[in-house]
Amino acid sequence: MIKQVIPLLRRVAFRQWMAIAILMLMVAGGMGYMNGLGRLDRTLYDQFMRADSRPARDDIIIVAIDDYSISKLGRWPWERSLHAKLLNRIMRANPLAIGLDVIMPEAEHDQSPGQRADDRALTKALAASKLTVLPIVVASAGPGLKALPPMPDFLNAARGVGHIHLELDPDGVVRSVFLQEGQDDKWWPHFAVSLANVAGQKITDTNGNLPGARMAPIPAGSEASPHDSWQRDYQIQIPFAGGSGHFRSVPYAAVLRGDVPDQFFTGKYVLIGATAIGMADTFPTPVSGTSGVMPGIEINANILAGLLDHKSISIARPLQTALFSIVPVLIALSSYLLWTPRISLLITAALMVLTMAVSYLLLTLGIWIAPTAALIALAIAHPLWSWIRLESAISYLGQEFMLLDQEPHLLPEVNTERAPQQVEDLLEQRINAMRVAARRVRDLRQFISDSLNSLPDATLITTIDGHVLVSNQFARDYFAAAGIRNIDGALLPYLFSNMSTPQATNTSANHTFSWWDLIDLEHVSTLTSGTSVQDQQGVTC
Repeated sequence: MIKQVIPLLRRVAFRQWMAIAILMLMVAGGMGYMNGLGRLDRTLYDQFMRADSRPARDDIIIVAIDDYSISKLGRWPWERSLHAKLLNRIMRANPLAIGLDVIMPEAEHDQSPGQRADDRALTKALAASKLTVLPIVVASAGPGLKALPPMPDFLNAARGVGHIHLELDPDGVVRSVFLQEGQDDKWWPHFAVSLANVAGQKITDTNGNLPGARMAPIPAGSEASPHDSWQRDYQIQIPFAGGSGHFRSVPYAAVLRGDVPDQFFTGKYVLIGATAIGMADTFPTPVSGTSGVMPGIEINANILAGLLDHKSISIARPLQTALFSIVPVLIALSSYLLWTPRISLLITAALMVLTMAVSYLLLTLGIWIAPTAALIALAIAHPLWSWIRLESAISYLGQEFMLLDQEPHLLPEVNTERAPQQVEDLLEQRINAMRVAARRVRDLRQFISDSLNSLPDATLITTIDGHVLVSNQFARDYFAAAGIRNIDGALLPYLFSNMSTPQATNTSANHTFSWWDLIDLEHVSTLTSGTSVQDQQGVTC
């Protein structure tokens, strides 16, 4: 009966495992194909990004329009002649490139077109430097967007322009940027890309493509045609080097006053922008830390550092994330069939840690694969499997105990039924049934032991392979006298090895009987009439 039940249980367990495996793999693969679970994955991404900090580049300097400079130079906006003086001073040091992140789409206020002395001074400084990049911003224009470049004089005098638009995720955090944006078939590189180009740094591949994910072109004839919509391309996740204040910076007023030596800017990328509270274009970032936000000029410094280090982060494709989510879940599910629940739980926990470690390692290598889908599937799979197996075990044991309880009781029992008002759940009923069955087994063993002790002869009960299970007191005393103190678990041929060679009464003439025949099923018939031997004292047994 038992041999028939065990294969059935194994088949049932395998069918249950297959059902859970299919369900969990569909869950993991489906969530992974969605390429992340929103806020959960973004939270892990931010934590990994903070852990992946790296030293700031020595060749990137920020000239900060900070609170100190405003206290020294007066309220913003400043006269543009100050910007001209600053550029002329920085140019003495022969920097690699200068990024003046100040929006100047119109002529300075309170000046007529013929009296723009400050604008003319800045135009002259821009033309003389031949290294300065100015920003292009995106402005709302009714239902759409439009580019807002610097005023024409500045645009013509500057070495280059670049957009400073940043991409906000649904939670309002800046994690990515498009390295190229445009409108009306005209494209502008990002501010950091223009700075690298001015310095002669090659950041494109052999085909002239920038790093990042390409955007699908807008199909012809669609409502949003390329001529009236804002277009973007080459999206990268920003490889932040560190939090706010990570890059070296000096106050605008200190540079203008000459407190900073000229050689400080030699061979450097100089980014000029606002960091003062209340006037800077600040954004939440994964590495903002306790401040909560980071000035746009520092974000641009991080983007530039990533481009110069050829370090960018791209998001894995949905199919890649789905496969990444399925593999650890499949390994965990396999362990449920091969190992004990405790070991499989440890394997599941190890796989969760390993999944996060691999995701972090890939992020440092420039690929972000969201791990939350795999983590959730792993967290669900083991409790679900344990619950189903526990339910099966309780059901099977309950049925067996009920059948056992229906069998005739070999020994009399005292009525121990509980009061009818006592309420028990199913698990408690199974436990009580097991308690009763265990007590009956102990009582039956005690009954057998007492019965053996009442026999007048030495008596042993053994397993099929000849090991002693139960013995009476006469047997223990007899073998103790022969020098064998403990006979429990002993093998019969060794217990009888000191006795004379036995001779069974019905043994054939051509067969020599030995004590090992006692545990050989082929010689059972030779023992039906018993055997006679003598021990060391000459006593016939």
